[in-house]
Amino acid sequence: MFRIFLLIPLIASVPAGAEAFHPPMLSAPALEELGGEPALDETPPAEEATVDEDSIDARPVPSQPAVPASPVKSKPQEDEADEDFADVKEAPDPDEMSYAERMRIYESPRRFAIDIHYGHFHFPAFDFDGAGTFSSTKGHLVHATFEWLPIVTLGKLGFGVQFDYFVFPDAEVSAGRRVSMDMAVAGVHATYHLDFFFHQILVPYVRVGGSYAYISQGVGNGTIPVPAKRQVNVLDVAGGLKFALFWLDRRGAVQLDSSHGVNDIYFVVEYAKWTNLQSGTSPNLGQDALRFGLRFEF
Repeated sequence: MFRIFLLIPLIASVPAGAEAFHPPMLSAPALEELGGEPALDETPPAEEATVDEDSIDARPVPSQPAVPASPVKSKPQEDEADEDFADVKEAPDPDEMSYAERMRIYESPRRFAIDIHYGHFHFPAFDFDGAGTFSSTKGHLVHATFEWLPIVTLGKLGFGVQFDYFVFPDAEVSAGRRVSMDMAVAGVHATYHLDFFFHQILVPYVRVGGSYAYISQGVGNGTIPVPAKRQVNVLDVAGGLKFALFWLDRRGAVQLDSSHGVNDIYFVVEYAKWTNLQSGTSPNLGQDALRFGLRFEF
């Protein structure tokens, strides 16, 4: 108490106009030591938030869309549904299928075919000058066909066009006399392939066709007077055997079919016989020829 009275003269000695002096705030222990009482915090306590349960219950609840109840099918309706799906077959499991079955399902359509053959030819009755000048020399030929396959179930029936090119270079007809000949042939044909099994390995076939031959003939040393150009109609009958190369590489064959649509590739050996359609005409293109090559079906 004595200390408080000592502070009074100091407060009175503050000159006028000076800022008011605010004594430092003292803590409660310091005030007790000076003989005073600690100041009470007169700030009213914050009111706790209260929740009115009645107001919560009174708030409107947003309406939810009603979920329609699934209709309950009667027994007749279930029977009708079963009948609707009775003809629907489940997809086969590839793991339970044989290799041939998988290939039959995933194979692309087979509609056309192309043949490319090579062979030797010899016209034993071909008169080069009309005076009995013949040659035993063999020439070279290239044979190509394009076929449409409308039937591929009971064997294969095809209709197509064919092209042949014959080269007879420097054929010796007698001592010191030589002659050359080029011949282009175009025609139509029909074929039947005895192909009854899926990816049959060996397939025999026959072909019958008619062709028009255009002959361009040249003289080797100028000693054989012959017509420069002649035309002949011939009948072409052939038979052959196809060996399926599919079985040599099955995986590669499947990839070839899926990427390019080629169903099968065959190695072909063919025997062909030509006969002049007009008997007694010259030149005589009657011949027997052995040809071999490839066939592509797609």
